Amino acid sequence: HATGTPQGDMCELDAMRKFFGAAQLPLLGSSKGTCGHTLTAAGFAGACKLLLAMKHGVIPPTPKLTRPLDKNIITAKTAWPEAANGAPRRAGLSAFGFGGTNAHAVLEQHSPTAAAPPKGLGGPPAGAKLAIVGMAARFGTLADLTALERAVHDGGDGACELPPRRWRCLAEDAAFRESIGVPEQSPVSGCFVDKIDVDYERL
Repeated sequence: HATGTPQGDMCELDAMRKFFGAAQLPLLGSSKGTCGHTLTAAGFAGACKLLLAMKHGVIPPTPKLTRPLDKNIITAKTAWPEAANGAPRRAGLSAFGFGGTNAHAVLEQHSPTAAAPPKGLGGPPAGAKLAIVGMAARFGTLADLTALERAVHDGGDGACELPPRRWRCLAEDAAFRESIGVPEQSPVSGCFVDKIDVDYERL
């Protein structure tokens, strides 16, 4: 994610060290150093960078990074390491933003000759250290997956007017309005996230 602050970056780095183990930390990079903070489009920018790197087998460096916090942070063009047993290339992608973006994905290299995965959901493989057993999401005013499912069936959406607290700067941005085709006096509507509930007692 690379917040650009020593405290924020170190917090994320420490979390990854605890999860993977310091000796097995994967190679790390960020799209923010290339194209800046893209807010709600950060996940798309990161996915483009990751998929191109996966396709060409080259991990691009984070530009202008001279003092990385860890040796596994890529500072020079690096060949994608070959996986053991010929396994496909895999990589994790995370996108966070003060506007509410909080997404994580694991991407795998496409192989046209690979066998199709089995249909349906199965249990975690034996000895798995991590299993996803639930999912939650928020889309604008749709606070959970049940609300999203209802909106899909009813033909609704999670759009609302631009929240005045978190997104007030965008309402006055003429270039932003022009890019989305909204006249100056018209309200800006979209699936904006204005509130995220966190159960601090469980952290």
